[in-house]
Amino acid sequence: MESKRFHILFFAFFFICVLLSACGLEEKEAHHIEVNSSTDLEVNLAESDDFVLDETSFLTDYDYLLEILSDYYPHYDWLIAETDFMSVYTDKREELEEIRDAYQFHEIVSSVLDTAKNVGHLAILPKGRFELEKKGSIEHPEFYTQEEREILQADKTQAFYDMLPDLVDESESEVLVTYYSELDSLIFEIKSFSKSIEANDNNFIDEYMKKYPGVSNIVFDIRGNVGGDTYFWMKKIVEPIGGENIFTIKYRVKDSSFSRTKHTSFFIDGHEVETGVYEKEEKYDLSSAETSWTNKNKWVLIDNQVYSAADSFANFCKMNNWATLIGDTTSGNGLGLTADIFLLPHSGIIVQFASVYGINADGVDSNLHGVKPDIYNIKNFSALETYKKVIKEEKG
Repeated sequence: MESKRFHILFFAFFFICVLLSACGLEEKEAHHIEVNSSTDLEVNLAESDDFVLDETSFLTDYDYLLEILSDYYPHYDWLIAETDFMSVYTDKREELEEIRDAYQFHEIVSSVLDTAKNVGHLAILPKGRFELEKKGSIEHPEFYTQEEREILQADKTQAFYDMLPDLVDESESEVLVTYYSELDSLIFEIKSFSKSIEANDNNFIDEYMKKYPGVSNIVFDIRGNVGGDTYFWMKKIVEPIGGENIFTIKYRVKDSSFSRTKHTSFFIDGHEVETGVYEKEEKYDLSSAETSWTNKNKWVLIDNQVYSAADSFANFCKMNNWATLIGDTTSGNGLGLTADIFLLPHSGIIVQFASVYGINADGVDSNLHGVKPDIYNIKNFSALETYKKVIKEEKG
């Protein structure tokens, strides 16, 4: 879903776009399984250039996965308290005695990470994103740390991803537009913020702004939109419509050796908001010249499938009062920075998750709570039906 330099996360750099709680220390330690003493967070990739397909190697990687999550995953306490992660982790660990290849190991790791329900984009790095990231690390090494370049360019990693099947992009590739004359409403149905839709509908706002300059209501139906490229809605929706739009986001990060190395600015420019959690604020200027649509009534239809870059659009609308949200609470994961990557060295598997997350308009973790609508669906009504009823009532 996401590429590394925006994303998710988002607002990073340049050429790859697709694409990113408190139980207490005692609870975390109580559930922590003792790991193999050979597991070391300073893994030397040169020591594991070839696959070592034996039980010891898989156990080492498996326990290392738990170390990574407990030390660096910002939602680890939630993961332990609110999901069946530990029971699945323990049960699946016994299955390692029966496996002998990295693909079987991939299936086990995937099933364990699935318990997190993609909170913070926690998952095995998808093959498509791996390929984009590897290419990016070669062509634009300045955007990657040395460790990231080593992970992405290692023969072991390439060997693992060569085993995975290619996935077909099934995202919708066009914007569907409907004008309802009785409601004086223009509805844009956008099922994806993928690169393909950006290419196919490059100037759709400009086109319909010229065709319907006096329309009263502009509706963006993003129900079912699981994200893609955050710059899609910034560059293809918000900026063409125009006006002054400053998007202010409060980011947070869990204090760790990794975050102090990778996200140093939090510990220089930010401040500690709770024990072991640091916060800083960033402002993004999305302003552009006003147009005939700048001050129109704008509405966004959302549901519980809205995720990642689509969730960031919903957050922007809510925080800036840019549009009225109608529907159900989103799935979140739209305000953090792009997911970081971590290598399981013996298998070549890369695990991703966003170590930086955002705080939504309600002052809570966006990844865990999503965005609440301004108007919830009327009972037994869809978001579109609710919108139509609202407009009809306003028209009298």
